[in-house]
Amino acid sequence: MSGQCTIELQPCAPGDDARIACASAPATTAMVGRLSTDNAAVATGLQSSLDVLTDAGAAPGTCGPAVPVVLTLNGKRASRLAVRTRAAAAGRSDADVVRLTCQAAK
Repeated sequence: MSGQCTIELQPCAPGDDARIACASAPATTAMVGRLSTDNAAVATGLQSSLDVLTDAGAAPGTCGPAVPVVLTLNGKRASRLAVRTRAAAAGRSDADVVRLTCQAAK
């Protein structure tokens, strides 16, 4: 649709990687950081998707359902959203930031 971008985010648990002798540990917790209030539905959807990764019995490489994120331009040249997540596994914690940008066509 003109004036907006729809980007699908799909979180996945890491899988075992024989190339680097790394066996993945299942995530015990995963959470979405605070998003602006106009993105409450996105935060809820992403949290539900992350919850799939922490379900008992989730195999390495498991992915949650894709969550559509709509960024509207509202007359601006660009719209941005930073999605912060934190997960824990095997006593270690990992934080990530995914930065989404929607730019108007030139």
